[in-house]
Amino acid sequence: MESEKQVKIAIIVPNVGMSEEEMEARRKHLLRVCHPNTFVEIFKNDMGPASIESELEHEEAAVEITKKAIWLQEEGYHALIPWCGGDPGLTASREAVQIPVVGPLQSSCVIASTLGYRFGVITPLSKNIKLVEQRIWNLKLHLYLARVRAVDIPVLDLRKNLGFFRDSARKKWPLRGSEKAKALYL
Repeated sequence: MESEKQVKIAIIVPNVGMSEEEMEARRKHLLRVCHPNTFVEIFKNDMGPASIESELEHEEAAVEITKKAIWLQEEGYHALIPWCGGDPGLTASREAVQIPVVGPLQSSCVIASTLGYRFGVITPLSKNIKLVEQRIWNLKLHLYLARVRAVDIPVLDLRKNLGFFRDSARKKWPLRGSEKAKALYL
């Protein structure tokens, strides 16, 4: 029997503020849910914002992601994922490389739209609600969007206290309510 070819997937962390330990924890999580013949490696932008909390930081990170996407394709990777809920560099990277580039926002919203007629999005900061709505509009998924809400916790603080984040998200979007979202994207 012929052995299966190993699939190489690259994860690009757009914010330079993520530690090596945090990156390794994410890689281990991904390996738990991947096929055994999947090789996952996480890369971090060498330059750019510490976190992405504005359109300027989104665009700044996108340039670096696209440069890294070109290099990763040359290194033989089969697919890549920019590890950010706002999909920085998604369009530019798809334009620059021939391998699949999977955006977490786009893929999650498509899946959420199949789980019910409407989905909701929880974003870290209130100032980004309109940006998230615009991205979902650009994806042509706005008809499925119930609402975007924010927990008002900076990106770099989200994982410091996951219980607090979870409780804040639940308060912002109770499981029952008038907005009729059947799925949430965090």
